[in-house]
Amino acid sequence: MACGILILLIVSSLVSAVFDNMGGSSLALPINNLVWCCFSILSYFSCRLICAQANAKISNNAIVYLMFIVSLIGPLAWGNEAGVEVVYRMIGVILGAVTLFFVWNLLSIRNIDAYLNALIVMGGVQVLIGIYQLFAASFLDITINTVWNSPIPVGSFQQPNVMASFLVVSVVAAFIKPLNFGSSIPSTTQRLSDFIAKIVLVGASFTLIVLLSRTALLSLVLSLMLVAFVAWRTGSDKKKQLFSGLLLIILGGILGVIYNDFQESIRREVESSLVSGGVRLVIWPIVWDMFLEHWLFGIGYGNFEVAYLNFQAELYQQNGDYGLSKLSHPHNEILFWAVEGGILPCVGILSFAIFVIWRLCVLGARGAYLAALMLPLVLHSLTEYPFYASAFHWLLLCSLLGFLEVFYHHQNFQHMRIVNVSFVNAWNGVALSLSSLLVIFCLTNLWTIRQVTETVKMPVETRTLEPLQSIVNPYVMQYQLEYMIMHYTLPIYLKESNKQGLLQYVEWAQGAMKRKPRVELLINMIRSYTVLQMHSEATATIQHMKYLYPNAKL
Repeated sequence: MACGILILLIVSSLVSAVFDNMGGSSLALPINNLVWCCFSILSYFSCRLICAQANAKISNNAIVYLMFIVSLIGPLAWGNEAGVEVVYRMIGVILGAVTLFFVWNLLSIRNIDAYLNALIVMGGVQVLIGIYQLFAASFLDITINTVWNSPIPVGSFQQPNVMASFLVVSVVAAFIKPLNFGSSIPSTTQRLSDFIAKIVLVGASFTLIVLLSRTALLSLVLSLMLVAFVAWRTGSDKKKQLFSGLLLIILGGILGVIYNDFQESIRREVESSLVSGGVRLVIWPIVWDMFLEHWLFGIGYGNFEVAYLNFQAELYQQNGDYGLSKLSHPHNEILFWAVEGGILPCVGILSFAIFVIWRLCVLGARGAYLAALMLPLVLHSLTEYPFYASAFHWLLLCSLLGFLEVFYHHQNFQHMRIVNVSFVNAWNGVALSLSSLLVIFCLTNLWTIRQVTETVKMPVETRTLEPLQSIVNPYVMQYQLEYMIMHYTLPIYLKESNKQGLLQYVEWAQGAMKRKPRVELLINMIRSYTVLQMHSEATATIQHMKYLYPNAKL
């Protein structure tokens, strides 16, 4: 499994050289499609192994995890207009539970060392890509694409902060590796893995300083303090190794500070970043008020973007304060589930968090080390949306939760509940079918993303829709495809005063405003109404635009 995960990220990194960073989240990002492809393949072979044993292990507290999942999925029961928008999110929740199940069955306390080594090597891969992005792309003027030629390192991911939180996990893994908290059995490749860990400690720390992610740096400091404090309190004999690791981290940080000091643009961003409170201080109070107004059932899954825009417009009428013109996520995972789903997912998340903290406390030092690995991911989810920008982050957190149960049962001399597996061939067939479907879906979606990217990169004057004709899987990119087609044909309709075409655009734009509201949609509706000489509709649309977007100009 460790080798499979390593191959997963390395191949994903190479694929990122083929695709441009077009933004978006979830399956709209190429890296996530490849992650789910590799996950499907690993899942199939994992299912085969479990079926070969003719029994499956289930945690004695599986009911807690089940109730947590139900609390997240439950709000779908009372319906919402945009429910289809969250299908992929719910599938991600279920696949996270599948990850837990596989960890319970296939990994043991002896595997934690290999798991840490995998995280360290993956961190090294991201450091190498980041250094290339930082130096080769910037100073050697080598052009590949918008990912590999990012002005600031992003690794294989979409955003610098996503890379930063993963690098913190890698640094923590390298820092706690000498503690051997999973197994005292030495590895045959101990010297090589120790050398790689030292390189990662320096390289990742350097990259983290360059990335300037405040959340990542805070989680790094807190995680290192937690590990050092627990190691000192428990009388660990590895204090010398921990001190050496800390010196390497400081060395990497100093190199990062020196580099930033030589880059004037980065130095200015450092100064503004340190004094700025961030846009989240504007977003969170508004979203909290939205939750208080719809605390019982929420606004409905998938309706956040539209509801936020309307709620913000109402506030502007009252006090004149206006935040962001578009926002698809409140940059806080708890707020996101709470405002869309109401009290049920909110209570579910908080209750599950208490359960996990209790589990970690019971484990003592081992729990503290696991907490140090989880902390960067959890903190990041409270300030942004890493689990949507990176499926790998989500699977990483779920695998750590799986190890939490493995450690708990081992420390308390408990055996997981054994369930006999019947109809082995049937289960293997189901696993093969589902894995194949997911792989096919993701690969065809990668082709769709590729064709959309090629179309967007064309100059506007000579752009054609020919690449889109070969698309066979439009489901994930449905809105983007509709948007491109409609805005490709709109200038033609306006020039020719094509009544049927303009009415078709207006009808589409009205529906699009209920899913992904954009000011340019309203502007184009006004232009269409004007050409159609529908002056009352144009006036009403202008008033609606001024209400939603007070600063917009025609």
